[in-house]
Amino acid sequence: MIDKIKCRERISIIIILVSYFIFGRTLIYCASTDIFISFANRINFSINHLSNYISILFYIIQLLIYWFLFKSDINNKNIYQINSINKTPKTLISILIICFVVFALLASSYSMPVGTKYHNSIIGSVVSFILIVLLAPIVEELFFRVILMNNLRINYRFSNKKLILIQAILFYIPHLVNGNYTFYTFYLGIVSGIFYYYTRSIIHSIMLHTFANCTYFLLTLNIINYRLPITMPIWLTFFLILFIFFYFMLRKIVILLKSDETSVIFKN
Repeated sequence: MIDKIKCRERISIIIILVSYFIFGRTLIYCASTDIFISFANRINFSINHLSNYISILFYIIQLLIYWFLFKSDINNKNIYQINSINKTPKTLISILIICFVVFALLASSYSMPVGTKYHNSIIGSVVSFILIVLLAPIVEELFFRVILMNNLRINYRFSNKKLILIQAILFYIPHLVNGNYTFYTFYLGIVSGIFYYYTRSIIHSIMLHTFANCTYFLLTLNIINYRLPITMPIWLTFFLILFIFFYFMLRKIVILLKSDETSVIFKN
């Protein structure tokens, strides 16, 4: 019976991963077809507006699947609490989140054309906000950090470093395939994975993901659209400095959480 449950969970996770891999690219392809454009015009929607509604439906279906197949993982109340973490690591985590949001803003603004504006209506902006800032971070963190990491840890016995690296790669690939080429998405998976692994709480991961996505959302509104007039080598140097800073901050946080008797780390 246990083997059947594990087999079902593995197959379910593979199917969910595949759905993440192909959904965005399939939607992009469909949005360029005459049928999709004709249907959007018939219901008086822009292509981006209709695509966002479809994406919201996709995430809602994902949440229902999580609740039905992985109820024990997402119904664990402990993952939604952060009271067990001492003040010092909490402070460092907050600082790291702020610095990462600045990093995400700079990375996104550099990759997005100046003057880009994706939403021409209030409704379109609200729908985009619900999708990008509210729904996507929660759904993706629940799957990639909670469900996927728990499954990899229990069924495959990966070490903590391999576990965090693998889930970050699997998190980055769908974004890469679907057209998000900014490397900070991979690093977001690393940082969120470390947060969840060493705190057993998904709150900090969701906060990080939400604020990072919020910067992208503001860029799509053209509220924030700032690009420093510097060359690529200077950008790479700047990003390298930030990566080094993040590395030592994460290392310090991990050391503090490991020595914190009130924190609960995964036991292999």
